[in-house]
Amino acid sequence: MRVRCLSVHAPYRCAHAGSCCRAGWAIPVEEALIAPLRTIGIHIGPDRLAPAEPDGQCLFFEAGAGRLCTIHRLGGPSLLPSACRHFPRVVVRDPRGASVTLSHFCPTAAGLLFGRVPLAIVDAPPSLAVDGALEGLDATEVLPPLLARGVLIDWDGYSAWEEAAVALFDGHPDPERAVDALVRATDACRAWRPGGETLASAVRRAFADARSGDRGGTNCWNGQGRAVSAFLAAHAFASWAAYEPDGLRSVAGAVEAALGTLRGQIEDPDSVTREALIAAMSATDLRLRHAGPVGVRSLFSDA
Repeated sequence: MRVRCLSVHAPYRCAHAGSCCRAGWAIPVEEALIAPLRTIGIHIGPDRLAPAEPDGQCLFFEAGAGRLCTIHRLGGPSLLPSACRHFPRVVVRDPRGASVTLSHFCPTAAGLLFGRVPLAIVDAPPSLAVDGALEGLDATEVLPPLLARGVLIDWDGYSAWEEAAVALFDGHPDPERAVDALVRATDACRAWRPGGETLASAVRRAFADARSGDRGGTNCWNGQGRAVSAFLAAHAFASWAAYEPDGLRSVAGAVEAALGTLRGQIEDPDSVTREALIAAMSATDLRLRHAGPVGVRSLFSDA
């Protein structure tokens, strides 16, 4: 199975920041792990949830001993609950393979966005791919996302859209202009119909037209517009929103929501520091990916 990720996320390794271990989340423990955990002296209650302390910190988080995890230290990563093994990965599986983006609620993941690595979709290293045992939104046996009402996207066309969207954000100093270009290109793509050029070709042409009308803007966000653009690319790629009722347009809408939510976390983007921007990215993804994620809410709104 091919696993894809963004180039800026490929170097990710847990740096033991502990944000996930102190978030107060109820972590389910799979039934198959209960007995192996018992053999290393860890007992899980009948609710099969990793216990948390009153302050929300996981009981197994060793804050004073290297900020490690007791389960990980004693039993290795294979005995971690699936939620812990995968965090901060956000995964979509479809007929192309698996696509992995990251939640920047993890400050280590957010810090990667400030590098100067060219932004692109690449093959994920085994460490990010959880050695092929990825779990997430499984779209392997469903219809592709909608391009427009009554028109399904094809997988070559969707790959072309993701590649063009990421290229649009690559190094872009003005995230607002990049999002505007993304929306214009996506709306142009939705006019495609079968019978002429391929969807992939139409996508590339739409993005080329949008880029020609985008003059790039100025280097805003206190010189950190590139990092914000990388953050937005991470919301365009591997997006669960593709399976919402508006399909591809929902992905563009999710990117708009990410930008709007991020701006709402910062008093003055033009004077924001790196530390404040990382905190804002963390708060944004906590809200969008964990507290009420864009791309999930409407999936189950009629359930």
